[in-house]
Amino acid sequence: MILSAQYSLPHHIWVEMDALGCRYETYIGPVRATVVTPPRVEPSDLTIAPTLVGVPDEAWAVEPGSEVPQWSTTYASFGTDNATGLRRIGLELREEGREVWESPHHRGQHWTAKIADVTANCIANWFLQVENWVSVVTGEDINHRQPVYDSNSIGPGLLTWHNGRWSNGGFRISTPTPNPLSQNLLRAILERVGDGDQPPIEHQLWRDSRAALVRGDTRKAVLDAATAVEVCLIDLVAKTEASTGEKYNDRLGLISRSKWVASRVEDYIPHPKLKQLADLRNNTIHAGGPATYEQACSGVRVAIETVMKHGKSRDPRRP
Repeated sequence: MILSAQYSLPHHIWVEMDALGCRYETYIGPVRATVVTPPRVEPSDLTIAPTLVGVPDEAWAVEPGSEVPQWSTTYASFGTDNATGLRRIGLELREEGREVWESPHHRGQHWTAKIADVTANCIANWFLQVENWVSVVTGEDINHRQPVYDSNSIGPGLLTWHNGRWSNGGFRISTPTPNPLSQNLLRAILERVGDGDQPPIEHQLWRDSRAALVRGDTRKAVLDAATAVEVCLIDLVAKTEASTGEKYNDRLGLISRSKWVASRVEDYIPHPKLKQLADLRNNTIHAGGPATYEQACSGVRVAIETVMKHGKSRDPRRP
């Protein structure tokens, strides 16, 4: 038995056109969910709904004079010619693989009441986890609860002629050029979210560090940047212990761990500004000294470069 639904995303997610017209499996809490994206139509008609179990065509009819809802929006944004901003998704919900809890007020009601109620209670957190993965994979800030960048629809408005078609320019955005998700990446993300998996913590930390820097919160930027680096160093120490049979017994801290690994791993080279970040973190924690924007910016760069080189993969397709 399947309950069909639709969900308006709190924040648009950039996807490549090949991600449209597809079905993706995930879990929303304990509820098994098939995410159905709108069809890809040429020329692109972004108002056509996906086909959902039990939902007739007339269910999508719009009363005269009403605005036709869009499932995705192709913006006048350079670098996204083969992409669209996904705005709504179809859902086919069912109890499968996991037990969906039943509250007393569900008893005696149609089976759809339980599925609908549990999904409604879980879907906000589900989307937060989707955002979490998307922001780590793409490097963009798309936290709809604590947005850093100004990125919202202001249309209907300007249309621009770009690549042989009119594109909706009713969009105010200050983010870098979007990095749209492919069909395979979106599928992997939804599967990982359904399994309850989090992105690697070091990638979450450098992402949060950069977001804090943009907001002007240099203290959080420094602390998250240093912690991201420390996570990588702790992992490097553990791998070195396993490969050499030695046990790390030195002092805790960025520099001590880094020196210990460097003396035993030939291809590990400490970041040239690692000590600067370590001193900055210690000053921020113990002396309460405010970090300047330039200092925090340097620390964020150290974190990003270290995590990209020594951190776990942020590709959701890899275990």
